[in-house]
Parts: sequence; C-alpha cells; structure tokens
Amino acid sequence: MEVEVSMSKMLALIVPVLLVGCAAVGVYDPPEESDSPTVRFEGKYSLLLFYRNGEDCSDGVGIAERYAPWTPNHRPLPIEPDIVTSFQIRQYGVDFGSGNIASVTCGGIFSFSPKRDTDYVFSFEELEQSCSVVFLERNRADEGSTFAVAPIRKREEKFAMTTRGAVCKN
Repeated sequence: MEVEVSMSKMLALIVPVLLVGCAAVGVYDPPEESDSPTVRFEGKYSLLLFYRNGEDCSDGVGIAERYAPWTPNHRPLPIEPDIVTSFQIRQYGVDFGSGNIASVTCGGIFSFSPKRDTDYVFSFEELEQSCSVVFLERNRADEGSTFAVAPIRKREEKFAMTTRGAVCKN
C-alpha cells in the first residue's frame, strides 16, 4: 500500500511539534508586584504560548505549571501592566480520515493591554464548527467591581519556523 503525503499534511504534522519543542526552551517569568494584573486561562488547550514581545508576537515561551489551565487548581498568571501582551492558544484534534494525525481545530493569537490592579479571565472552548473566546476583566481596586467583557484583539498570523521570530502581521 502506497501512502501519498502532501506538503500541507506534512506541515500539519511538523509545525505542532516545532512549536511545542520551542516552548519548552523557556518559561515566562511573571512580575512580583502586588498591583500586577493577572490573567486566568480557562478551557481545554493543546498549546498555550506566551510572547515576551507582545507587539510582534516574538520570543514565545511556555508558562509555569501552576498557571497552566490543564493543571487542577491553577492560579492566575501575573503579567506586566501597560504593555501589549500576546499569547497563542491552540486546540488540536485527531483526524485520521484526512491523512493527518493531528490538525488544528481552532485557536489563534490574541493581544490586549493589561491595566494595573485588574484581573482578567480568558475562556476558550472548542465548539463543533468553531471556537468560542470570552475575555473578561475586573478592577481589584473597586470593591463592588464584577467581571465584565473586556477588549481583546485576534491577531493575523504569519508563518515562522520557530517561536523566537515575529509571528504576528498586525
């Protein structure tokens, strides 16, 4: 039996391995100030990369286990305030019918500018034909503050062989 593998199918197999391999090189070092904003990631993720340079989405790294959404009782991740913050999320599925072992079912790169004394929640859910992203914020300085919808921008991606180079176009 002869199996034909196209270049796009080969990339679908190789790119996740490259991204995950590169993410293992570094881990984001969160700030320790008490007024630092935090972001709590909720949902199921196959991949979560944090970009040290949020402007152009370069220098991608992983996050410590205690902040990872796949860890029970994970904590919100402290982040730097007042700068563009970007992260990439992916959910991979298994699709033997198309000849791929793994394929991206949904995800993207998202950016926002966090404010001091603010907690954020990024909720991600894979749906049958798409994904759902909900981004909320709450001001810790205001005692009566509750979580409300916050602005977040989905970035246009460009191809890069590693997570060190810029992967955002806009």
